[in-house]
Order: sequence, then C-alpha cells, then structure tokens
Amino acid sequence: MDMTDSMTTSVLVMDRGNGSLKAALFQNGSIVTRWRDEPADKILESVMDSEGDPKDIIIAYSSVVSEWAAGIEILAGKTGIRNLLRAGHDIDLPFRLLVDNPGSLGPDRICAACGASARGIDEAVIIDGGTAVTVDLLTSEGFCGGSIFPGFGIAAGVLSSGTAALPPVEVIRDPGRPPGRSTIEAIKRGVFHGVRGGVREILAATRLSAARPLPVLLTGGAAGLLLDVLEGDIISIPDLVFEGLYHISCLAFSSK
Repeated sequence: MDMTDSMTTSVLVMDRGNGSLKAALFQNGSIVTRWRDEPADKILESVMDSEGDPKDIIIAYSSVVSEWAAGIEILAGKTGIRNLLRAGHDIDLPFRLLVDNPGSLGPDRICAACGASARGIDEAVIIDGGTAVTVDLLTSEGFCGGSIFPGFGIAAGVLSSGTAALPPVEVIRDPGRPPGRSTIEAIKRGVFHGVRGGVREILAATRLSAARPLPVLLTGGAAGLLLDVLEGDIISIPDLVFEGLYHISCLAFSSK
C-alpha cells in the first residue's frame, strides 16, 4: 500500500493509556473524527460503516495494556483490516532510541516524540501530563530518555490508599493557593502544587542536561493544569501522540 499515491487510505490511530482509550481517524493527513472512552469494537464498527473497504484502512495503535493490544488485533482481523501497526521500539522510527532497554520504553512516549518529528522538530523537551507524567528529551542524536512520576490522580489516590484516614479526592482544576482549611482542601492543594512543582523542577533539570535552550512540547489530558507553571518556549499540542501514530504509519506503509 502506497499512502503517497492512494488518497483514499484512512488511518485509524488508537492510544490506549492507563486510564482511557482515545482514537482519531485521519484522512489526507487531517483528523476528521475523534472518539474518547468508546469501546474499541464500536470504533471499528463506525470506521467500517463510513469507509467500507477494509483494504483502504490502516490501524496504528499504541497500548500500555498488553491484553487490550491482543484484543484489537483480533477485532481488526474479524473486520478484514490487515494493515495494522503497533507502536514500539521495533518499528521504523525517525530517530534512534538512546536508552538502556528500548523494549521497556512506553509506546506513548515514543509516539509523542514521533509527533515532534512529524512537525519537523528534532530537538525538544516533551511533557505528557497523563495518569503518569513523563518529561522526555529529544535531541538531534535521538531519544535520550526522561523522567516519569505520578500524575494528579495517582498522587491523590496513593494518599488515600496508603493511609488510614485520608479520603479520596479528585484534582481536576486549580484548588487555590495553600493553606487548605480542611483535610480535603489540604490534599487538593498539596497534590496540585506538588505535581506542578515537580514538573517545573524536572523540566529545569532536563534543560541543564541538554545544555542548550530547547522548546517544550506539552500534551496530555492534564496539560491545562501544567501550562501556566512552565517557563520558556512552551508549545501546547493536544494531538501530539495522534500525530506521532499517523507519522509512523506513513513511514511503515508509504512504500508498501
């Protein structure tokens, strides 16, 4: 399948993270449909209804849940879709993986870096604010690794599950400045400002390691809670992982 010659090819990208499934349908390089937290079989059914011929559909997916990955392969086979690509260390990538164990590298981190490459950005700090927060370094030499630490939900959840008396809370918006005047408000303020402070500190340390000014690409569901605490050249790209998945599908199928 040559994607450069076939303008009818549709690419379904699917990002299965720790907390949710997000998907988008690309046509001619642009997103035309999106799904969030829909079952994978319903998404495939919708794509088949609109696109028709399974030969003209590519699925490129990233999954940190191995059971889900096995399931999507089975579902695709039942619909007749044969052009599948699972993001990972063992496919054609636009950069080298300069890490000790490429096989342990999260596919979402790889895809975010591929999204940067798709935009012609070969050097950046990439921050993905999801269930876990990742801060990764991409340079002209390759993907250099990064830092991983708890996101807002995990941080709040651990306080509840790991203690006898602290209640579960959700941190989905700015709770205001400390001090909190109740236990719940104290947790919200502590988690909110703690995670934001952690991102800011790790970004500063990563910039020191890079030893040169680099743009910061910000993505993920919690990006809006992080944006105003970051300094420097910050570029918010909500669809960075989707763009990376589309990019690697082009690399994989453009000559087939």
